[in-house]
Amino acid sequence: MTRTYLAVLRLADNTVSGHAARDTLAAVDADAYAALRDELDDPLLAWLAQLVGDGLYLRTLTGTPLPPGLGVEDLLERLRRCLAAGNG
Repeated sequence: MTRTYLAVLRLADNTVSGHAARDTLAAVDADAYAALRDELDDPLLAWLAQLVGDGLYLRTLTGTPLPPGLGVEDLLERLRRCLAAGNG
């Protein structure tokens, strides 16, 4: 999946096929957001969750370490608290 995504990103230039690649990426992004919206009542929280996921994916691709003393579970716990506060 990662190789496919990176290959499509490389194609996304100003050519006709590049525009098609960008449109496809936009559709995938919209589908991912829609799936999050199905799970979360708050559209802003759904977008935030998507951006956090995208950022973690990018860090993994680039090999960038997480900040010292923080982990993905810390991030998930904070998002869960935000979700709970919004539903309380």
